[in-house]
Amino acid sequence: KKAGEGGASGQRGDLAAGKNSTAAASSSGVKRASGSARRGQGRGPRSSLRSSREEKNVGANARDNQDRDGRDAASGKEGQEEVAAGSSSQELRNLSKPLCSSEEGSRVWLSTASSGLTVFGIQWYACLTWALNIFAISMIRRYVQKQVCSKSAGLTNAALYGMSAFLHLKTMLTNPGAVPTNAVIHGRKQYCSHCDIAVPGGRTFHCTYCRRCITRLDHHCAFMNNCVGIRNHKLFLQYLLMTLAAVVMSTYISWKSFIRKLPFGKVLLKRLAWGILKSPGESFSIFMGVITFVYIVLILNDNLRFVLQDPASVMGSNPLTWMLATVPRFRDPEFLYGYTLPDAGDRPRTQKSA
Repeated sequence: KKAGEGGASGQRGDLAAGKNSTAAASSSGVKRASGSARRGQGRGPRSSLRSSREEKNVGANARDNQDRDGRDAASGKEGQEEVAAGSSSQELRNLSKPLCSSEEGSRVWLSTASSGLTVFGIQWYACLTWALNIFAISMIRRYVQKQVCSKSAGLTNAALYGMSAFLHLKTMLTNPGAVPTNAVIHGRKQYCSHCDIAVPGGRTFHCTYCRRCITRLDHHCAFMNNCVGIRNHKLFLQYLLMTLAAVVMSTYISWKSFIRKLPFGKVLLKRLAWGILKSPGESFSIFMGVITFVYIVLILNDNLRFVLQDPASVMGSNPLTWMLATVPRFRDPEFLYGYTLPDAGDRPRTQKSA
């Protein structure tokens, strides 16, 4: 019984000790919780201040970002407006330029003289050339109708005059080699006070009629209403040769018609005077044919000597295109032109790019 009572009392003692340890643990937990609560209550104002400051900083950063985005958007709009204004001003400048002129940027090259006798800005010599071509073709038609020459001869002569008129128009409307304002000069330079730009030295000259600096300028031809330069010298020579052939043929036919109307049995001078009065068309054709023949021969004598020295620099690098009515292409355009353009696509004519 004593042993049983001792075991029961031991168990009661263990239970009491467990209760005491549980109460102590709970009391220590309460104390720790109360301490942490007190520490939290002591740190509460500081954390709230820190959080409010962080919120203020975040708001300020957001406002700064919004302001920055607004400024970027405004600057972007201003840039777009400037680009639009620049493009519109460029379009206005392009629209203000005439369609046919010798100014840079015009669509069709046409030298319009500001002084002297002109017809719609074209020198009267060029208009006279077209009038003589029309007169010559009308006379050929008359000769065919009167059977002075065969129909095939008349068609051949008319075709020669037609090709001459085409080459004249091609030479007149081709840029002879005007130096652009943005040209990058290679080698020696010289300054043009009229164009206010730098041009290649020793090979470029200013034309007062075209009001541009022309590369390798030969002369300004009033009958062409254009300068003869590096890009249309070939076309000019083709025109001279074609016109010479047409003039020789038409003059021979006119002489045949003139001889047929001469009265025989009179003194030669009287016969010539009577023939001139009786056939003024043939007489004028013969007179103009002789003058044109002498003039063209003199010009060809001056030009052919220069061409024969270096034909590739005038006619182009490819001999197969010398007889074609095209602008010549050169193997070394930078050397012949003396300049290049900043844009590779706008370089002077080469074998690969026009």
